[in-house]
Amino acid sequence: MKDRSLQEPVFDEMRELYAEIDERQNRPIDSAVKGGVSVVTDSYRQMKKLLRIEQFVERVASGKVLLYGDLLQAKKANHEALKLREPEFALLKSSTAIQLSDRLVYSPYVSAFFNACKEKGVLDQPLTDPFFPLFGMSDGSIRREGYLFDEVVRELKVLLSSAQLKTDVRVRHAAADRDFDSAIEYTNFLFDTYKKLFVIRLDIGYLVPTSPNKKPTFPESDRQRIKDEFVRLIKQLGRKNKYPEFAGHLAKLEFGEDRGYFMHTVLLLDGRQKVNTSNWLAVVDDAWSQKITRGKGVVYDCSPHRVRNPVFPDKGLGLVNRGTAKCRAFERWIVGYVAKSSRYVRVNVPSRERVFFRGIIPRGWRESV
Repeated sequence: MKDRSLQEPVFDEMRELYAEIDERQNRPIDSAVKGGVSVVTDSYRQMKKLLRIEQFVERVASGKVLLYGDLLQAKKANHEALKLREPEFALLKSSTAIQLSDRLVYSPYVSAFFNACKEKGVLDQPLTDPFFPLFGMSDGSIRREGYLFDEVVRELKVLLSSAQLKTDVRVRHAAADRDFDSAIEYTNFLFDTYKKLFVIRLDIGYLVPTSPNKKPTFPESDRQRIKDEFVRLIKQLGRKNKYPEFAGHLAKLEFGEDRGYFMHTVLLLDGRQKVNTSNWLAVVDDAWSQKITRGKGVVYDCSPHRVRNPVFPDKGLGLVNRGTAKCRAFERWIVGYVAKSSRYVRVNVPSRERVFFRGIIPRGWRESV
């Protein structure tokens, strides 16, 4: 039986995944199989900002955001009133620097936030430093930005009350729930078969073309190409005579402005056999980077087995026995991220095109209740 309570923490996980990035982004991370390339990229830092926006809009929807004008009427001094809203002011101002990608579809809440900002001209006018909203500001500037903040919040409330947005939220969440249920059913099948699993987390993508003073570009054809070549990779790893430890996989198609299309992948190996993480990283790297992509691919180790990785904490990785606390962590953090994070951001694809992938469940298998 699927535990629906496992589905909700994915938002908390995503916030936690990105919470450490700013303070640790300058620390070298040997997270790539080759080259020591850090996975702490601009796309991850942007995701952290988008999740803060998501949280802010949820607060607006639940009526927990106080208006600057209401604070003034409650006899709060100008600076004191603004200071109560300081974190939210910083969020509003920093949003002007976020470049949304047409390769991604954002959550209805994030889209509503940017629509409200655009409607009220926030994206078109210079604001004071987002990290020091009180520093050196005159009372006039404080009032101007305070009332602008109120206008955005009021516009957000109008957008959040629309029937279309509520429908979009339900549809988005229902699709993510179906992926999660499918992933849990698949991992239950694997646990029935192997009793315990060894879990490794990888990002599989392409080398980024570099050019001085030029932002890398990624052709749209890479989207279908990486899916086709990923299928070839899984078929190679599934050869039992060569890789008897391989049990299955979960994967999600993702896109980063600084790395292009890639597959966030969870390899599920037979936990009854002796598994060496470094050896499997080398196996995947050789199959993907050399044989399939002919030197144009790259594999990132998102597991902290060798080096502590601030992006993907060790929750449910390594050897996982069924029915244990670590198994519940695996379902909550790892399966939850791969299957459920699309409710917040997903690759922009036609409605019937999948972004979540898993292995095949034999027809004869029935999930135990």
